[in-house]
Amino acid sequence: HLYINGFYWGLYNPVERPADLEELPEPPWEELRKRIKPLRDPVRRLKDLGYWVTMEGKGAFESAWMLLRGLEEIWYDIADDPGFVKRMSERALDSVVRLGLMVAEECDLDAIWITDDMGTQHAPYFSPETFRNIFREPARAMVNAFHRAGLKVTYHSHGNVTALFGDLVEIGYDSIDPLDSYDGMDLKTLKQRYGGDTVLKGGISCTIAGMSRDQLREHIQTVARTGGNERFILSGAGGVPPEMKVGDFNYYRELVSRARRNEPLPRT
Repeated sequence: HLYINGFYWGLYNPVERPADLEELPEPPWEELRKRIKPLRDPVRRLKDLGYWVTMEGKGAFESAWMLLRGLEEIWYDIADDPGFVKRMSERALDSVVRLGLMVAEECDLDAIWITDDMGTQHAPYFSPETFRNIFREPARAMVNAFHRAGLKVTYHSHGNVTALFGDLVEIGYDSIDPLDSYDGMDLKTLKQRYGGDTVLKGGISCTIAGMSRDQLREHIQTVARTGGNERFILSGAGGVPPEMKVGDFNYYRELVSRARRNEPLPRT
């Protein structure tokens, strides 16, 4: 795939028809292991510094379209042949699990971070019923496999996935992010409903570059107070916007650092 302006563009999709799924060769696992081994020392240095080290893997939806089928094609498949999509998801996640366990074995990971964007700013891409029929059980099997290996499993989806949130919690993800208000995610409601069942992570909007310093301070303060001191990790929903000025970014860093320590936030 190519990653351009925030989107993945497929160069080649190995599954053009259902029969192709059965004929897919296994990845060259031992060759991959050789490529993983050089990561041991960098990961160890990070862990010695106290960092929490994760590996990114794709989730039940993204793994099927990114690794096997392509996005446009899978939309038709979800409507016309949901069983085929479920089989693709299961096959793709088998590889995600095997690779994740291999990396964990070689590098002593703490967690697997599953990215699986599933919504627009208004709603999930598909109904809760469709999610449950196709993607929920493959996702649960993946989470269970990583948990059996002693790994935490964190979940990431942009978009308004409120309608799916209960299912994501029930699957067993240890944390869910990024909870962006820009996507219509209501942190207060999510905290009330699910704050006792999973760790909520994020809350800081991807729109921070367009805020004045006073607005930024108020935003960070509100998010920190809403998330609270238990089972919540204050963090950004979209990284650092490239248009954010360096001085504003430094002020933002100070705000977040102090909010995480429950210290008074500095004024401009």
